Amino acid sequence: MIAYIGYHGIEQPEVQLNQLTTKSNVPKQHHLYNTDQATINNLKKSLLIVLEQEKPYLEEQLSLAQLSQKLGISDKKLSALLNHYIGESFYDLINRYRVEHAKGLILDPNYEHLTLLAIGMEAGFSSKSSFNRIFKKVAGLSPSQFKKNKK
Repeated sequence: MIAYIGYHGIEQPEVQLNQLTTKSNVPKQHHLYNTDQATINNLKKSLLIVLEQEKPYLEEQLSLAQLSQKLGISDKKLSALLNHYIGESFYDLINRYRVEHAKGLILDPNYEHLTLLAIGMEAGFSSKSSFNRIFKKVAGLSPSQFKKNKK
């Protein structure tokens, strides 16, 4: 069996090599590749409006498909917009908004009675560990360090 695979692998390396080089020479295109800059700017503005006004990031189970429905575009177009024109993945964007929301709650005197876990849940995080990990990654401090620095 090994001799058979080895013989046929050595016998046809040009075919495999040609297939690899052909695929790598094709420029990578995305779903907004031929879209004009004005449309891209409008999509960015729409995304910002939805994020700021509707605050979908507060939904714990928010998905790319759900956010794309709110924008009226396909999930592939939203993904291309985020990755190629905003330079951020869906999860990084959502988590950044969640952390900013949590920071606002921590600084708000009306939420002083809540624990940091409750604030994390209020901001859309699904667990204490993800809240702490992502908060520290985005803000550079843990939620408790941020709260201590607030005082």
